[in-house]
Amino acid sequence: MAMNTLKNQYLREMGVDVWVLRKRAMPQVVAAEPVRELAPAKTSPAPQAVPRNTAPAPEFHLCFMTWPEVSLVFSLPLDADVIDTAHRRFAEDVGIALRVTGDAAIGAVRWPMVRSAHIDQSESAARAVMRQRVEQCAERVVVFGEAAADWLGDTLTRQVVAARDMDSYIAEPLAKRELWQSLLSMGVPA
Repeated sequence: MAMNTLKNQYLREMGVDVWVLRKRAMPQVVAAEPVRELAPAKTSPAPQAVPRNTAPAPEFHLCFMTWPEVSLVFSLPLDADVIDTAHRRFAEDVGIALRVTGDAAIGAVRWPMVRSAHIDQSESAARAVMRQRVEQCAERVVVFGEAAADWLGDTLTRQVVAARDMDSYIAEPLAKRELWQSLLSMGVPA
């Protein structure tokens, strides 16, 4: 019984409507009271509806690959469920070049997180989530692409290298030299 209550509480907090069967109450017979005439009520203006934020929720999908020494942040397509092979291989190669230790912890933030009218999916909520996510990054962060930089810009208190979009490095191998120079100037261990 307690497990169902806890499960329902989690679902409600996530914005999922929870329907619970209830026992039927037996109708009670109440003695009727005589109807009294009421004095006409003073009319007041109808309450104004509170304007809702009708701005559409921002949309982005960012991948975080974090080793103890450095974190890489880059954009993924909105509909992607996994990192494609080219992006994963490039990110792992950057990690190898930076002499990282261990395996990367991989995470993602897809916004909006849920499609629900009663859950705040505004830009300010997205930035709050990004601030929390950045706290899990290493002290050095390499951000690939303007889209990722835009969402991380005001949240980063760490040492950051802003790089071009990862696709440009994959498509133009000579551009990797520019990336490497940026990493070395930042003092990333090489």
